[in-house]
Amino acid sequence: MVQFYVLAILLNFIGGALLAADYFEERFPILVQMRKGLEDRPGLRVSLIILTVLVGIFKLLTVTSGDVPVVGDLLPAISLFLLGFIQALDYYIQKSDVGGEGREHLEKIFIANQSVFGVAAMVIAVLHFLFPAVLFL
Repeated sequence: MVQFYVLAILLNFIGGALLAADYFEERFPILVQMRKGLEDRPGLRVSLIILTVLVGIFKLLTVTSGDVPVVGDLLPAISLFLLGFIQALDYYIQKSDVGGEGREHLEKIFIANQSVFGVAAMVIAVLHFLFPAVLFL
């Protein structure tokens, strides 16, 4: 469905930009302001996380005409799942006082490298927009 195609591109690009806000801070200071504004509104933040994951699920389940089922949009769907997971993990870390070895391990992998994941999601969004019929994109 075209709606999920558009949502996948928008959520990948916006979610990636928000994750990579620290990386783009000098060139685009508005991204840091948007990220801080989102952190101040937990309801909107959780809604964005849920929407990101749901669009990722529906991107796997629905097929755009002329595309290969499941595999056709695999990278955008995986990217949406990762964005949702990283945003949810960041939200959990900010709200929770509970520590642990597992949390520290996830923090080292995902939170420390969130700019890399964000830029990758933005690249996937642009490639998915430019080449909609390419396998895996």
